[in-house]
Amino acid sequence: MAFIRTGSIQRKLTLVIFFASILGLSMTCLALELYERASFRTSMATDLAFHADMLGLNTSASLTFDDRKSAQNILAALRAEPHIVAACIYDSHGNIFAEYRRAGLGEDFRMPIFKEEGTRFEPDAVALYHRFYIDNEKIGS
Repeated sequence: MAFIRTGSIQRKLTLVIFFASILGLSMTCLALELYERASFRTSMATDLAFHADMLGLNTSASLTFDDRKSAQNILAALRAEPHIVAACIYDSHGNIFAEYRRAGLGEDFRMPIFKEEGTRFEPDAVALYHRFYIDNEKIGS
């Protein structure tokens, strides 16, 4: 504290400006981090919703005619998306109809049970639950 009393005005002003600048930069970095995180989450959810819509359109016939093999083949196209490690289609009763697992996914991985429609952000994953309809009748998820 003796430094504050005995220091020159120039040094005191320099310190005040320095700490004000550090505070301003810290607040700006925090705001940018929060914005980027929210933007990334929105982008991820939008991308997954797009894929879910496409899968719903492509597998509606498979669900209607109970063709598990064609649904499995359609889900296999997710190999082209490196950030998608697993996906499954549930029938209208909530049972797993078909599933896709990326090679190298552990044996202990279990597909989740269907929850309410929406996006769930977990510490190490993002899960999207989306229902498929034909003529306003739910055929699967």
